[in-house]
Amino acid sequence: MTAGQPPPVHHVLWTGGWDSTYRVADLLLVHGRHVQPWYVIDPERRTTARELATMDRIKAALVARDRTVEERLRPTDVRERADLTPDASILEAARSVRARASMPEQYVWLAALADVAGVDGLELGIDERTDTPALDDVEVAFAPQPAPDDWAFVPADGNPADVARIFRSFRLPISELSKADTERLATAAGFADLLELTWFCRWPTVLGNPCGQCVPCRDTRSGGLARRVPPDTAVRRALHRWRWDWVRRRDSARIRAAAMRQRIGS
Repeated sequence: MTAGQPPPVHHVLWTGGWDSTYRVADLLLVHGRHVQPWYVIDPERRTTARELATMDRIKAALVARDRTVEERLRPTDVRERADLTPDASILEAARSVRARASMPEQYVWLAALADVAGVDGLELGIDERTDTPALDDVEVAFAPQPAPDDWAFVPADGNPADVARIFRSFRLPISELSKADTERLATAAGFADLLELTWFCRWPTVLGNPCGQCVPCRDTRSGGLARRVPPDTAVRRALHRWRWDWVRRRDSARIRAAAMRQRIGS
């Protein structure tokens, strides 16, 4: 940054999870950067309230660690998934990618978010690219700058046009790191305790604890952080299936009842 220029702002998709929180804390506490967090409310995600509350706790802990964070961490820009309508080029690219590899739906509406919000360089907390098979055979490039500006990205040259269209506005700052790597780096930098405040489970138990069975719980276990999830046992698997089958049936019945009331009322 040269004299007279405003400080760079990092636009980070923050969910209150381990990976995105590592990036936010590293930017704020280690590199003194300004951060604009983004969060998308997904009605299919049952832990929205838990994630927002988790981020509030982490924000307070960050400010307590460094008072200047209060000026450098901007209010989270919260968007509704329903307001993020992918354009035809994103939808066609997504269909093309999925013809050969799985890709979570979130990347489709995050591409729409980048377009709608005009964010070129939305940072995603994808570690090791493990949950994104669509990126398995993609050639990534790296910004030729020292940390924290050495992020990976998906260049148009040398990659399929469909993958490049979905990921063209994203930065992948921790794509070469594992959870064990980020834990080690956070420990060395003195903020590993903040990562213990994070939340990741999508199907918490009735007591509000991680289920140990959903994809984020399994990723946490396989990523070297098994201490954060309960043991994977046959009993736990059976209880998890039973509980959430019941929840799905209840929700389905509620939706049908609401539709019936609407028809009667009309």
